[in-house]
Amino acid sequence: PDGRTCVIAKVDRRRLSGKVPSPVYKRSEVDLAANETTVRFADGWGIVLQARNDAVAYRLFLEKDGRRQIRVEDTHIVYPSTETRCWAGANNGSWHGDRYQNSWESVFRPTTLGKLATINQKLYYLPFVTEHKGVFTAFTESDLRDYPGADLVHFDSEPNAVRIWRSQVPAEQQVEDPHVR
Repeated sequence: PDGRTCVIAKVDRRRLSGKVPSPVYKRSEVDLAANETTVRFADGWGIVLQARNDAVAYRLFLEKDGRRQIRVEDTHIVYPSTETRCWAGANNGSWHGDRYQNSWESVFRPTTLGKLATINQKLYYLPFVTEHKGVFTAFTESDLRDYPGADLVHFDSEPNAVRIWRSQVPAEQQVEDPHVR
């Protein structure tokens, strides 16, 4: 996070178990069984990784109170093939030349990874749903606070992958008031 090499301070592993009732799920309860690994880094942050039978998840965390600025997060999601089917909603324009300023409303259309437009043409929204050999996955996010949500992009150099793409944090911001002379 500070541009230095990450040094692992501690790794904890545990098995989770249990079930909770769910009034808004296709099943009456959610199985919490999972393998969890927590990696703590020397400079006061960490990541929790959970693998369940039906999902995987990760969450970054800080061990110190206060705020921290994360300037770069580079995540690639690699799928087995360019023929992996996907359902993607994409921006179809921008507001005043800023492609991050749009309504995030579009029809999610079926296609394949190999047919996705490249970075200069589209941002794809979450959730991003794929299917390969009968196995469906959905990539999404939750509990966003104090940072922009993720979009996905597709590069010709990685035809069977998508990358998380966030609007950049400006190094400085200048606002001009047309009423001040």
